[in-house]
Amino acid sequence: MIDRAKKLRKEVYRLDETMKKDFPKKLQNPSLDEVIDHCEKVADVVEQNPNLKIRNHINKRLNYLREGIEDTENALAQSHDAQARVGYKAVDAPFLIIKHILEFQKTELLQQLQ
Repeated sequence: MIDRAKKLRKEVYRLDETMKKDFPKKLQNPSLDEVIDHCEKVADVVEQNPNLKIRNHINKRLNYLREGIEDTENALAQSHDAQARVGYKAVDAPFLIIKHILEFQKTELLQQLQ
């Protein structure tokens, strides 16, 4: 999501360098909640400026960022399992790892055996 926000900011800066003062400061070693909050602030700044929203390429980036925020919040809401884990495949590529519930695996195995 940080990458999506970064690309949106770059598109805005191409049109108007003075917008830098309106955007929130960049994050250093953020938590997931801080990333979501930061991305929402970036999206809000773009949405509050009607001259930016009418630009097709900026609007596409804005929608892409909003999708990422929504998907992340949905994934967090669905991962209420105590055994669910958040991990990293690489330093710059986060992903959500969710362990399957053991009972589900047992019933699936039993169905396959029958």
